[in-house]
Amino acid sequence: ILVSFKGDNSLASMLSAASRLRALGLRFRSIYLAEPGDAERMLLPYVRGEGVVRGLRELRVALVGKEDLTLEALRFASRTGGRVEPIPYDKVEKAIGGVGSDEVTVAAEELGVRGAVGFRDAVKVYLAFKRIVGEGGYNAVTVDCFEFIQRFGVTPCLALSALNDEGVVAACEADFRSLLLLYVALRSSGMPGWISNVVDYGPEEALLAHCTVASRLIEQKRFVPHFETGLPLAILGVDEEGGLHGRLSFTRLPGVTCWSC
Repeated sequence: ILVSFKGDNSLASMLSAASRLRALGLRFRSIYLAEPGDAERMLLPYVRGEGVVRGLRELRVALVGKEDLTLEALRFASRTGGRVEPIPYDKVEKAIGGVGSDEVTVAAEELGVRGAVGFRDAVKVYLAFKRIVGEGGYNAVTVDCFEFIQRFGVTPCLALSALNDEGVVAACEADFRSLLLLYVALRSSGMPGWISNVVDYGPEEALLAHCTVASRLIEQKRFVPHFETGLPLAILGVDEEGGLHGRLSFTRLPGVTCWSC
């Protein structure tokens, strides 16, 4: 990044440096600060971006339900410098079994889920995931949802939604590409991201759907049966105007080959 300002031959020096970098085939970005007060506004996005990239190496991801790392997990770790550790199902079962009834009641009240069909099992999964994350020192988690559902008869949707609310990057479907984007969203904006599918779109609105939306992104929420399985439970949320809060950015990474490109 080349930065120049008014006076002291700064702009001419930047143009000279830009010419040399261009001749060497190096990529760069030029920023001209016409006024001193422009510095924070124009440079802060780059400072944040550098922090996001540096933070990738600090990621510790719990891959729930696996004995060994998957190919995508290995590629993710190789490309980002972060660490991925498999969490076998016997450890997950032990964590779920260690959740007490009183803990479930308290957490259900805090999450606003009490009364939903099957809420106690869903809250147990949340508390178990939270315990695994805390004891292991992880700051991110992902899980193969349908494999998990087949084994436990309950979805991890509530757990992933709540963990994203709490600042833990939590991705469903063992999707490391989406995990990366959720991390970027959180670090760059301070708000959780959301993995969603596009259902419909028009000139002024888009309809998105998925079962793990974080509460911080919505005004109201309801807990409903999981769409594909009918099991408990999924999060359905809208705000009072029928959409998500604030200005949105849509992002997508290409397929698995992106890790080696």
